[in-house]
Amino acid sequence: MMKNVCLYWRLLLTRISAALAVSLTVKNILFFIPCAKCLIERYGVWIFVLILVGSLVYAFRILWCKPNKLSLDLNKATKLTVSFGDLFDKDGITVIPVNEYFDTHLGDCIVAPNTIHGLFLKKYEGQISRIASMIRKELEKKEPLSGRCRERNIVKDLPETSYPLGTCIRLIIDNKKYLLVAVTRFNENEHVDINLPEYPIVIQKLFYEMEQLSDANPVYLPLIGGGQAGVKLTKMQLLNTIIRAGQNSEVSIYGGVHVILYGDELKKEINLNIIEHLYKCWKGL
Repeated sequence: MMKNVCLYWRLLLTRISAALAVSLTVKNILFFIPCAKCLIERYGVWIFVLILVGSLVYAFRILWCKPNKLSLDLNKATKLTVSFGDLFDKDGITVIPVNEYFDTHLGDCIVAPNTIHGLFLKKYEGQISRIASMIRKELEKKEPLSGRCRERNIVKDLPETSYPLGTCIRLIIDNKKYLLVAVTRFNENEHVDINLPEYPIVIQKLFYEMEQLSDANPVYLPLIGGGQAGVKLTKMQLLNTIIRAGQNSEVSIYGGVHVILYGDELKKEINLNIIEHLYKCWKGL
């Protein structure tokens, strides 16, 4: 919380300074215009007060009038947008974060119904057996994680072969395209986990896979790690990490990457003006 407060004030001061600099530059230019010079000499103090008030209004508007959409150019070929909405009503490829076993069992502490993974399975509740078969077929093309094959007894017939975090497979279900990505691992108690240093690496792997598998389609992804994944970052930090990983990956995704934020909670926690400010700061380094 303290970091967020400091960030708000730092950005506020930056906006005020920028607005004052522009306004004072205009004032200095007007000083050399005869008719304007007289006004400045007569009402100089009031003009300065108006400039200061205008700068404050501008700065506070930027910070507290939160936009609903942000568009960034990761590179010449890839545009990334962030917006609020429903992940499952988009036309393109939808990214579904899953665990290292690519489980299809809903509930029983395996896949929580309120996660993106769970909502995906609920959407196709009558086709779970078919989807499980499709997943197994696609995973045959992938290299499993050595030493992580173990017996899982919480419920019957759970997959016992795990795959490295960042592993992706593409599914087409009822003409809808999905990209499933392994984001979390299970411990012996079937509790999900991902180490903080691993998170940006997994996201960067995802961007590489999106480049290979998107076929010029737009790609839609949620705020990965913002649910039960256990990533110890704020929602703002998660979004900033996703954007930064995308920019660092230097991929070409011609349909664009679209981060979809869902729910009133995220609207309260995420300020896209600050995200844009952070992006411009570290991109300029």
